[in-house]
Amino acid sequence: MSARVTAEVKEIRPNGNLVIEGSRSVLINDDEDRISVRGVLRPEDIAADNTVLSTYLSEAQISYTGTARMTTRRGRASSRASWI
Repeated sequence: MSARVTAEVKEIRPNGNLVIEGSRSVLINDDEDRISVRGVLRPEDIAADNTVLSTYLSEAQISYTGTARMTTRRGRASSRASWI
C-alpha cells in the first residue's frame, strides 16, 4: 500500500525526537476510507521535500479502515517464486 498522509508534530521529546500524528479520509460513493499514522521520528529523517517514510518511524501505529479493496501487484520474480 502506498499513501501520503499529512501529519503534525504533537510533542518534542527531550532528546529532540518528534512525535507526529495525522490521518486522511476519502469518501467515494458513500464509502469512507481512512488511514491514520502516529509515531516517533528523528528530525534528521525528514527529507528535503518535508516527507518521512514510514520505515523511519519508531513506535509506529499505522491503521487503515474502509471498504476499498486492497490489491497487490506482484513482479515477475515474486510470481515465479510462488510456483516453485
